[in-house]
Amino acid sequence: MTKRWIANGLLLIASSALAAMLVEAVFRQVAHRVAGNGEWFAVGRIMDDADPLLGFSLRPSSTQLSVRGGAYTWRARINRLGMHDVERSAARPAAPVTGTRRILLLGDSFAFGPGVSIEDNFSQVIERALPATEVFNAGVPGYNIGQEYLYYRHRGKKLGARLVVLAFFINDLAPPRGATIEEGEDGLPLAFRPVVRGGGDARGPGEAGW
Repeated sequence: MTKRWIANGLLLIASSALAAMLVEAVFRQVAHRVAGNGEWFAVGRIMDDADPLLGFSLRPSSTQLSVRGGAYTWRARINRLGMHDVERSAARPAAPVTGTRRILLLGDSFAFGPGVSIEDNFSQVIERALPATEVFNAGVPGYNIGQEYLYYRHRGKKLGARLVVLAFFINDLAPPRGATIEEGEDGLPLAFRPVVRGGGDARGPGEAGW
């Protein structure tokens, strides 16, 4: 009886693995055909489209698999702090590593690095080149300079970075898609409100969270 149970268990495991392989093979084949026609699609969402402060932001601990033209596939992983970065702690390092310096990188998709693995992002390249340094990548696709300012003021500042690097690009001066600006009397932004469209859904900078 025991041998039969073992045999059945092994058969179940083998059949499940085979089914998973077949599903992946079909997915890849379909993805290649779709992407080959210049289209793209994504599975999973990494964007919170209803952030009350910034309009939209990255969802902590989320993933997204995207397929783009030329049968190109890429998986985005967002850490617990809501960054396209390795897992980190917001708390300051304790002894004996209290000498660790922190750099905070702000920006839009150029800092985020779509299509680039976390390990190959320039924030990680900098971190590897500087001993005892942590580089927090807070880049978010679609952000403008106002959102980057508010992110630092209300969230990024708490990380206690000794240096803040703004990966500025000219389109950071344009109003963000998917959010409206609420300004104070001094002209500085107070908040970015999500744009609510038909059906009551708030959408971010793109259907797939880009």
